[in-house]
Amino acid sequence: MMDDIEAIKIIKEKEISSDKEIEDLKKTQDDLVKEASQKNEEEIAKFTEEMEAEYRKFLDEQRKIAEDKAKSIIEEARQKASRILLNISESELTKIVIDTVNAYLEE
Repeated sequence: MMDDIEAIKIIKEKEISSDKEIEDLKKTQDDLVKEASQKNEEEIAKFTEEMEAEYRKFLDEQRKIAEDKAKSIIEEARQKASRILLNISESELTKIVIDTVNAYLEE
């Protein structure tokens, strides 16, 4: 009977010891999962930041290219408009001179 009680005590102690080991392993596993999750979140945040910075840089470059192109188009349009105005002015001037000379000759 003493041996049975002693055996039950030993079994109970081993059961308690096993339960503690299982809890310790579970805690360790949970900690590892938490750590890995946190590390992944940090890596994702860092990657997202890098991608956003690259995207902003790309947008800035594209904006500058578009601004330069717009300036070029505006300047070219101004030059063409300037030439067109000069041509109109010259032809109007020529017509005025011819009309004036004809009027003078008719007198």
